[in-house]
Amino acid sequence: MEQVCARLLQRTPGLTVHHGDLTLRVSPTNEGELDVVAIDRTATKVIDLEVKAHYEGDTIPTTPKLHSRGVEAVAEQIALRQEAFESGVPVCLDGAPLALRKEADFLGLAVTLHDYSGLIWKAEPKSPGKAVNIITIGDLAVITTVLKDDAELIAYLELRTAYIASGRSYVCDEIDFLAHFLLYGPKQLRSEISQVPEDGRLMVPARDILPALAAVMQVPAPGIGRAVIATLPEVGIF
Repeated sequence: MEQVCARLLQRTPGLTVHHGDLTLRVSPTNEGELDVVAIDRTATKVIDLEVKAHYEGDTIPTTPKLHSRGVEAVAEQIALRQEAFESGVPVCLDGAPLALRKEADFLGLAVTLHDYSGLIWKAEPKSPGKAVNIITIGDLAVITTVLKDDAELIAYLELRTAYIASGRSYVCDEIDFLAHFLLYGPKQLRSEISQVPEDGRLMVPARDILPALAAVMQVPAPGIGRAVIATLPEVGIF
């Protein structure tokens, strides 16, 4: 699954993707092995992609318990790595630090097989103002096809993080947020976040996907997929 995620990120123009002996030491006793790392063309953004593909155990617990056991654990793992990175610890490949700008920002991205009945959209920030992007591998395939380059992908992930970190967002599905992003763009969405009142909510409307489109198993070509998703009609909020 790590290799699949690496190949998906490699489809984004401008990203340099590493997969192998990657580390970011989070403590003297924890080397902090990383699954996949992607760096944008300016070397000022680094994505730490971590995979959560399965869970150990003889029985299958409830969805909330699975989410707590697996997804919240990887979110905490990424949060620790972000703290280490921001304190100056380098990301290393085969023991050598990757070439990054001193002011580089860290973006955590956890990839799962499914969305835990939508619980990935209700992730709580591990510290004030910080949150971890959790996305399904199917949605990652759509996003890396539809978004045009590394700058747009970074903007998407940063805004997605901001919505989660606000603790006041209402999002039901990845396709809804992607359509919202494509329709309004990063600048307008950042303004939307800054202007929401303290007791208000960031509402991302649900989109209506025709059954014929939902049944297609293959991700559409970039230009077609972008146009289709950006023009999906709103279902409305009841």
